Amino acid sequence: MSPLLTTRCGLLQQQLDLQRERLQAVGYPETQDSTEGIDEALDLARTISTKKHNKQVQKNRDILRKLIIAALYLARQEQAFRGHNEAAGSSNRGNFVELVHAFAEFDTALAEHMGSSTVFSGMSNTIQNDIIESIARSIQDETDKDIHISPFIAVQVDDTSDISNKCQLTVIIRYVNEKGSVCERFLGFFDVSLERDAKAVTSVVMRAIGNYSPTNKLICQTYDGASCMSGQHGGVQALVKAHCPNALFIHCYAHKLNLVLAQGTNNIQAAKLFFANLDAFHNFFSRSCKRSALLCEVDGAVRVPGGSAVRWNFKSRAVHAIHEGRVSLCIAFDKIMTEPGWDKETIAQSASLKQKLEDFEFTFLLGVFQFIFGLTEPLFQVLQSKTVDIKKCQDRIMSTLSALKATRTDEAFSRIYDETGTAVGEPVPRRKRRRRGWDDLEQGFNQHQEGDQETLVSFRRLYFQIVDGVVLHMTHRFADMEHLNFFRILEHTSFASFCKPAAFPSSELAQLINTYPFFDQLKLRNELHTLYNNRVKMVDFGTACSEARDELGSEAGTRWYK
Repeated sequence: MSPLLTTRCGLLQQQLDLQRERLQAVGYPETQDSTEGIDEALDLARTISTKKHNKQVQKNRDILRKLIIAALYLARQEQAFRGHNEAAGSSNRGNFVELVHAFAEFDTALAEHMGSSTVFSGMSNTIQNDIIESIARSIQDETDKDIHISPFIAVQVDDTSDISNKCQLTVIIRYVNEKGSVCERFLGFFDVSLERDAKAVTSVVMRAIGNYSPTNKLICQTYDGASCMSGQHGGVQALVKAHCPNALFIHCYAHKLNLVLAQGTNNIQAAKLFFANLDAFHNFFSRSCKRSALLCEVDGAVRVPGGSAVRWNFKSRAVHAIHEGRVSLCIAFDKIMTEPGWDKETIAQSASLKQKLEDFEFTFLLGVFQFIFGLTEPLFQVLQSKTVDIKKCQDRIMSTLSALKATRTDEAFSRIYDETGTAVGEPVPRRKRRRRGWDDLEQGFNQHQEGDQETLVSFRRLYFQIVDGVVLHMTHRFADMEHLNFFRILEHTSFASFCKPAAFPSSELAQLINTYPFFDQLKLRNELHTLYNNRVKMVDFGTACSEARDELGSEAGTRWYK
C-alpha cells in the first residue's frame, strides 16, 4: 500500500471515530452495520448543529441589539463615542465602551459575552463605526421614503468652518409628510474648502438632492445674502433655478435683520467705537476667574455676554447687561482700583472701563441701542421660531419697522438724553479751540450756554443718524416681501371675508399662479371657495355650540341655586 493511500485511510478512520463519538454523546446506539442508522444519525447531528447555530445567532443578535441601543443613546444625547485610551487598563475607555460595561452589570448574558468573546466583542472602533453607519443608513432610507412621497421639497444651505479649518457646506431639506406636518431633515456636511464659487456650490447642492426629482419638486431655496449665493445672474440661486424653474429664492429673514443692525450703523464712527468698547467689558471679565468672581460677589445677576460678528442679538444681550448692571460694574471697578491684590494691568483696564461707564457719549449710546434692541430682539425670536408662518413674520417685521420709525421724535431723544444726564451728569460742552483774549472773559457765560446748545444738537444729530440708518436699511432689506403676498390665501383669520365673492383674494391667487404655474387656477379657485365656506360654517357651528353650552350651564346653575 502506498504512503499516500495509507494517509487518506487514516484520515477517513479519524473522521469515522469522531462521528461515532458525537453519536454516542447524544445517546444514539452504535449501528455500524446499518446504513439506515447512519443516515438517521447524520440527520440528527445536523439538526442539533442547526439548533445550536440558531441559538448562537439569536444570542449574537441580542448582544448586537444592546450595542445599537447604546449607540442610539449617545447619538440622542449628542455625546462622543470614542475615548483617548480604550485599552483594557484605562480608567476611562470612552462613552460607548463604558456605557456597554454599565449595561453588563445588570445583564448576565452581555457580561458573559464580553468576558468570553474572542472574535466579536463589539467594542472596537470598527464595530462602532459600522453601527453608526448602519443607523445613519436606516434613518436615511426612511427619510428618502418620505421625501419621495412628498410632492414638493425645499432646500436650505449654509457653510461654516470647523475646528480643522475646513469649510463644510450644510444641506437641509424640508418637506411635508403624509400627516401634513412640516419635516426638516439634515442631509449631510460637504467639504467645499477647495472650491467655494457658485458653480462648485451648485454642483454640491444638486448632487445632494438629485435623488429626489428636484426639477419638478423643488419649490424653494434659502441661503444667506452673500453675492456667491444670492447673485441674480451668476449666484447659486440663479444656477439652481436654471435646473429647477420653480425654485423660489428667499433670503433668510433672520440674516437680513443681522445685516440691518450691522450695516445700519457701520458708517457712524461713534457707533463703531461704541461696539468696539462694548466687547472690552466681556473680554475683561472672561479672561480672569478672579475678576468674574468679584463681579459675582458684587452682583450675582450681572453677566456680560460676548458679542458675535454674525448674530447681533448677542450684542443686544451685552448692551442690556451693561445698561442694567452699570452701577454694579462701577462698584466692581472701584474695588479693583482701591483694594490690594490686583496687578497693574488689571487696575489700568478697570480705570479705563469705568471711565467709559461715566462717559456721557458711551452711556448715551448705551441707552440708544438698549432702546433699539428692545424693539428688534422680539423680532429675532419670531424669525428664528420653527412654528411661525410667513404671514406672521411679515406682520411682525412691519410692526417693528413702524415702531422704529415712531422713535424718530424729539421726545424719544430727550428722554434718553435726560436719563443719561441723570446717570452720569451733564456732558462736557464741545467747543472749537481758538485763541482767547481779554474780551472773551466778558462773554464766558454766553459761550458756555452756546457750547451746551451745540452739544445737545450734536447728540440729537447722532441719535437721528442711528435711527435713520437702521430704518433705511430695514426698509431696503425687507422691501421684497411683496412677492410672498400669495401666502395671504391661507390666512385663516380672513376666511370669513374671503368667502364673499367681492373679497376673494384674486390678486394673491394670480401671484401664486405666476410664481408656480403648475397649479390649475380654476380648480384651485374652486377648492379655495370650498375651504373658506366650510371653515366659516365650522366656526359658526362651534360658536353656536359654545353659546348653547353657556346657556345650558347658566340655566342649570340657576335651577341648582333655586
